[in-house]
Amino acid sequence: MGLTAKGQPLNQTQVDTARSLLQVGQQLGAPPLALQACIFDAIFESDLGLDLGPNSAGYGGVLGGATSVFGDVHSSLHAMATSFFQGGNGFQAGGAIAASGKYQNVAVIGSQVTAAVPFDSQGISTQYESQGFPIASAVAEAAAIVQAYDNGAGTLPGGTFGAGGTGTPGNQAATSLWTVGDPSNPDQDYWTTINQYGMNAQWYVFSDAETLYVADGVQLMAQQPQAIISRLSPAVIHAECVYDNTAFQYTHTHTKKGRIQRRTGLAKLTSPTQITVQIICDIDQYRAGDTVVLVMFGPADGVWLIGDCTRRIYDPWSELTLVQAMQPINAASGLPGSTPFLTGKQASQAASGTVMAAMISEAQTISTDDYPYVYGGGHKSVGTPDIGIPGGNGYDGHTVGFDCSGSVAAVLAAGGLWPFGGSVGNDASIIQTLLGQNKIQPGQGTGRPECTLFDNSGEHIFMRLNGVYFGTSDGDGGNHSQPNGGAGWLYDSHADVGSFRAYHVPQAILGQQAAGG
Repeated sequence: MGLTAKGQPLNQTQVDTARSLLQVGQQLGAPPLALQACIFDAIFESDLGLDLGPNSAGYGGVLGGATSVFGDVHSSLHAMATSFFQGGNGFQAGGAIAASGKYQNVAVIGSQVTAAVPFDSQGISTQYESQGFPIASAVAEAAAIVQAYDNGAGTLPGGTFGAGGTGTPGNQAATSLWTVGDPSNPDQDYWTTINQYGMNAQWYVFSDAETLYVADGVQLMAQQPQAIISRLSPAVIHAECVYDNTAFQYTHTHTKKGRIQRRTGLAKLTSPTQITVQIICDIDQYRAGDTVVLVMFGPADGVWLIGDCTRRIYDPWSELTLVQAMQPINAASGLPGSTPFLTGKQASQAASGTVMAAMISEAQTISTDDYPYVYGGGHKSVGTPDIGIPGGNGYDGHTVGFDCSGSVAAVLAAGGLWPFGGSVGNDASIIQTLLGQNKIQPGQGTGRPECTLFDNSGEHIFMRLNGVYFGTSDGDGGNHSQPNGGAGWLYDSHADVGSFRAYHVPQAILGQQAAGG
């Protein structure tokens, strides 16, 4: 592919580093200029992961972060990259995402965000210029790496598995991605090998009783949820939360001679907290590897991964074992593992009474009530649907409903982020007000809890709560998931957020006790 860093072909460590940085940026919704600035800075700060430091001044890591902030800079790629894109923790200019809206020169963006040293008249760090490698060449190298990643649909050339014999990830360039068995165990089977690779990288290997899958926990938790399960639903027969350590092993059977008719389960998954839910449903409605959103479950409210789904032969219900996924532990997964997923009560990140829990509950209530779309609906008194404004879509003088900003404001108000009972302006006024009160920051939210607003100023706004989209449409021109085309959870498609600016509520705010009415 001809990718280089400082004029030299990328080795496997540099490929893995670039892939990890770009995946963090992609998760945060970083535009191409910000992605290029990140790779550009990594080239100058650490030779794209080859020289992590720290230096005598206490700075090091892939992007030159401070050891006083990031601790072991050798293992803090994810945290450092997040700060680079979003700002803070020593990274300046509001982060690369914000800077990319102000500057068009990749070198200037990177210099303004990272370097705490003098700039030249063009805004480029004199520190970088003193290294003797042409700035323009590094910019071109960064652009080529980002383009290769995008053209490969989120991948870069080069594997991360070396020839280890028993599924051991290696750092050397791989000519063979999989090696089954070795001289000491020439008859090792494929299933054992697959699990060894998964265990080494903390990937999840699972079956839906028909197909075998391998995926990492971050991607599994970010998928579109299969359903929202309310504790008050008559379909929920029993539910309990336990603190346990359980490894789920792959097995499935359709025999009618045994007690189990169907089982789908994850291999290599351990969670100190798990929830067991017995729910009346179709036999194929839930499978291992799916996610669901729990509401009205108190501290357990939030997004959960189905680790095991069991159905007995003559029972009308399935038993779901829900767990929280862990982040991959090494570069073999393509994602860094320096910031592992929280577990237990912190994992759901929607403890009872918190801002996050209140917003999820309000979104569920609005979705269940299925209010139709009414232009201006919900603007007179936030949280209350109304007949809207004459002349707009859906207005007939008597139908009560919400429009996009009315529905979003209602959810924000439930968490205390917008004054209850007050009026609502348009989408732009919501964003401007929340920014002015430091309740949101530019960029998409990550992890759990997560609340991201997507806004096309003056036209449309919707939101995402723990990976689930909510509003009157998700940017694709309609809300086909709601029978009346109104406000609710958006399951019809993945949101098209390309033309929208993203803003997220900081996790520290989402974990606070809700002040909404």
